[in-house]
Amino acid sequence: MSQLKWIFDPAPPSGREQGGDAFSNRLDESGLKMGELFARESIANSADQKITNSSSPVKIYVDVISISGETKERFKKALDWERLTKHVDAASFNRNDNALHHRIFSAIRKFNTKDDSITLVRVSDYGANGLTGDEIDTEQNFHLFSKAMLLSKNNKNNQGSFGLGKGVFYHLSNLRTVLMSSQIEEGGTQRIRLFGRSELPSHECEDEGTERWNVSKRWDGPGFFGISDNEQVPSAQSSFNESIATQKDLFLN
Repeated sequence: MSQLKWIFDPAPPSGREQGGDAFSNRLDESGLKMGELFARESIANSADQKITNSSSPVKIYVDVISISGETKERFKKALDWERLTKHVDAASFNRNDNALHHRIFSAIRKFNTKDDSITLVRVSDYGANGLTGDEIDTEQNFHLFSKAMLLSKNNKNNQGSFGLGKGVFYHLSNLRTVLMSSQIEEGGTQRIRLFGRSELPSHECEDEGTERWNVSKRWDGPGFFGISDNEQVPSAQSSFNESIATQKDLFLN
């Protein structure tokens, strides 16, 4: 049974709040339509990670996947939807951004309406470096792609030199949520690494089992999908041990 679950960051002691879409203005200034922007940034992200000294180009695929019925229910279960929806629903009432509120609210309704289909967009690349590096190695791909914002490697050859490229995935997701998997070498063998991130506005909600370490029930916004490290204030770690069935249910195989 999968141990993947959502763990959100509690609000900081300062009481700081964040709302709206931090990337809207910067991405909208590009002058590109949303589809064009998505294609440009997706390709740039993958192309930047071409394996050094390889003569083969990075191969990039974009799949648009519509799911409903039992397939959607399996996806929701594997996604830990029961916990995620509490936070997404609470964040949909962001008083500072009516447009973002509408997008999140509409997405929740589609997820929870039995006969409605939902659309997933999957970007796959081959011949690229992948999400390598330890959980807290701030100079490696895993941390930079999954946990950092507005940061990238200091490499003049990177098209995403301002660290904005990955932001387009959250900007265009109505749930503000991105799942990721990567086949990398771990312990001398090739393994699949799974993780996820939800970039929500600050919000307040009850999350069962968190009362001991977040009495205020206030959340900074971001949540992470992984395995708990079981610390006093827990955080999510990426998983290398998910079954093929879980990978398929999440469309990450």
